[in-house]
Amino acid sequence: MLGGISVFIAALALLISYASYRTAHRRGIQPILVFGHGGRDAANVSIWYVHNVGHGPALNVTIAGGDTELHWDQDRATRFPAIGLDERFGLSWVGKTGALLAQYSDAEGRPYTTVCVNVRNDIQRGSRYPDLTARRGSWQLSKQDLRLNHVDA
Repeated sequence: MLGGISVFIAALALLISYASYRTAHRRGIQPILVFGHGGRDAANVSIWYVHNVGHGPALNVTIAGGDTELHWDQDRATRFPAIGLDERFGLSWVGKTGALLAQYSDAEGRPYTTVCVNVRNDIQRGSRYPDLTARRGSWQLSKQDLRLNHVDA
């Protein structure tokens, strides 16, 4: 009887250890994209940027602007191949917007979504807007469009 309890406790400890390892591994490569506000330009339009504050690169990134009802501008939705650790990009190309969206994945293909409305970032696992497709790539934007302007790096 005592041997059976020992085997059960050992198996339980092994299971807990494995689950803990998986969680730590996932968090260790998880990108977290957040949107920040960097003031206003000469035309009084908000200057926004996207910043990867996570622990791994954000891959297959789609960024779009939209309204506060979360209707996204498909024509300006832009695809980035990757946003590296602590990397920032200016979003002047988004134009006047009431909300910002980033859909991306980690190095193991797990999807994430960041939605920013009223300067509040909401980050969730999964792709909340699977029908959103980018019609252009970041390589089609000018360096001016991606510049951080006067945002402190």
